Amino acid sequence: MDELTSTFVTESRDQLLAMEDGLLKLEQSPDDADNLGAIFRAAHTIKGGAGVVECHFIEAFTHKVENVLDKLRNG
Repeated sequence: MDELTSTFVTESRDQLLAMEDGLLKLEQSPDDADNLGAIFRAAHTIKGGAGVVECHFIEAFTHKVENVLDKLRNG
C-alpha cells in the first residue's frame, strides 16, 4: 500500500469513528444541527479522500450518504 492510500485509510477510520459517535448521539438528540453537520463533514472528508486515491466505490457510496444527511439537515 502506498503512503497516500495508507494515510487515507488511517484518516477514514478516524472519520468513521466520529460518524459512529455522532450517529449514536443523533439517536438521543435528533434535532442537534451541530452534530448532524459534524456527521456530514466526516462523510464529506471520506468522500474527498476516496476521490484523491481513486477509490470510486467509496466515493460513490459516501456521496449517497451525504445526500441522506443533507435531506436530514433540510428537515
